[in-house]
Amino acid sequence: MKPFKALHDVFDEYGHVFPQKIILGRSFIRNITKTYDIPNRIDLKSGTLESHLDKLNLSYLLTRSGNIIEKHELLDLVQNLNDDLEIIELDNIISLYEILDKEQQEKIDNIIAKYKQDNHRIIMSGITDLKDLDNNNTDHYKRINIQPSLEDENYEVIGSIISKQKNSKLKEFLLKFGLYDFNGFSAMIKTLKKTHIKIEECYILWMIIGIPSKLSVLSPRNQDLQVKYESVTLQPNQIKMKTPISLSQKYIISVNAHHSYEPINIRLVEWSESCISFQINGTTRNNSNIDLNIENIDDSNSFIMSDNDSDTQQETENNSSTNIETVVNNIECNICILRSDYKTFRIDNGDEEYPIDLIGYKLSEENFNENLTFSD
Repeated sequence: MKPFKALHDVFDEYGHVFPQKIILGRSFIRNITKTYDIPNRIDLKSGTLESHLDKLNLSYLLTRSGNIIEKHELLDLVQNLNDDLEIIELDNIISLYEILDKEQQEKIDNIIAKYKQDNHRIIMSGITDLKDLDNNNTDHYKRINIQPSLEDENYEVIGSIISKQKNSKLKEFLLKFGLYDFNGFSAMIKTLKKTHIKIEECYILWMIIGIPSKLSVLSPRNQDLQVKYESVTLQPNQIKMKTPISLSQKYIISVNAHHSYEPINIRLVEWSESCISFQINGTTRNNSNIDLNIENIDDSNSFIMSDNDSDTQQETENNSSTNIETVVNNIECNICILRSDYKTFRIDNGDEEYPIDLIGYKLSEENFNENLTFSD
């Protein structure tokens, strides 16, 4: 989960470089004031060690530990070194990286490249059960703790509510993430309408999106999934966005939207190579379905959510305590584009794999509109 730190630990333990040649022996030291007539290297074949010391006017030498060795003791000491040797010189230095085989080098290159580039990646992925929630409630809160902890709180979480039994994404619930810290985040879940599906039997499929160099974590099972993350504000008269990259089939678009910390029901309806179009629905306080109608108001950029059922509207008008017409300002959206041919989404906190479209919408030929542009 922390490959860059693990790589640092390897270099700290084994070093960054490796000598191909090591010279062993014993070293002795002595300060010499006059060095101009001393050669860099002395050939002992041309004379004894003692004779060379006499020329230097040295009567003794010192070991590295500070012990005194008289010059007449040197010959016996050198001849009886046995295994008591020291490293005198390291030569032909190469990096530890060069010793590794090609596959290991590619893994290191891959790790360094992902940390060097300040691009968004999948930092961590997981699935969390909701068995401790109460099905009688319509609003739920779930704290999700993560391991290992992150080095920064600047990240985003995107996910969906799924059914493991049917292996499907559930539209009966809205989901929003917040309260991010180093050790985890919280999920806020809202039930859209009355449903036979029990929240206790559902799961949250989630992924943390961030920059590996800042968070010091990278998903080991999804690190090759290419990610493009955008945080955008959908305008009242423009429920679509211009994409930062060119889209194609099999890309996955994951979206979480909210307004004033309330989750918004949003889904992708059309796409082109450069644009995505969304449909946004809402709910009333009594959980009846409503559509989001857009009206151009001169003095306000806002969404007007109103019920299409005239009978319901009349009933609401007669009940002053219930107001189903709500002004909604710009909607904040966290959008993640997964560029991959992967068919499965892999979980870091388990061994499971799930169809990748459970984490978002898969772009297909059926909802492709080549005429869709951002300026429409």
